[in-house]
Amino acid sequence: MRKVYKVAGFTLIELIVVIVLLGVIAAMGGRLLNRAFSGANKFNASNDPNYWQGVVAYERMVRDLREMVSLSSASVNSITYVDQNGNTTTYSLSGSQLIRKVSSASGNVLANNLSSLSFGYYDVNGNAASQTSTVACINVITILTQPNQSGSSLQTLVCPRNFMN
Repeated sequence: MRKVYKVAGFTLIELIVVIVLLGVIAAMGGRLLNRAFSGANKFNASNDPNYWQGVVAYERMVRDLREMVSLSSASVNSITYVDQNGNTTTYSLSGSQLIRKVSSASGNVLANNLSSLSFGYYDVNGNAASQTSTVACINVITILTQPNQSGSSLQTLVCPRNFMN
């Protein structure tokens, strides 16, 4: 009588299928981990208090510009206007500081981490405005600097609610 031995194990095809499936799962998991780590790095960069100080200052400036009544002077790096209370307000960049000056009071530093502040002025047709009396919208662009990072750009188009153009 012959003895029948039971062969325990896997066939070559089964092993190859398992290895391919593990490779696909590892590749997908690697992508997922890469996204998680890059997201954490972005969070750490934007977790800088100076960055958020710049964002809040930018939002305040945009809100104030929406509520302006008339535009007094307009340049690429500063803007002066009259608000609803009759106060003359100026926003400008001094070094890396965003300065807000109301009437004759000394200027308040709103943020310390700007590398650029610029304004663009447009009429009702979307063309560049040549005079302050024809300005209907203002394009505001700031670049916030972050330690060991490239700057973050914030840009918006503000159309003041109270303009009578």
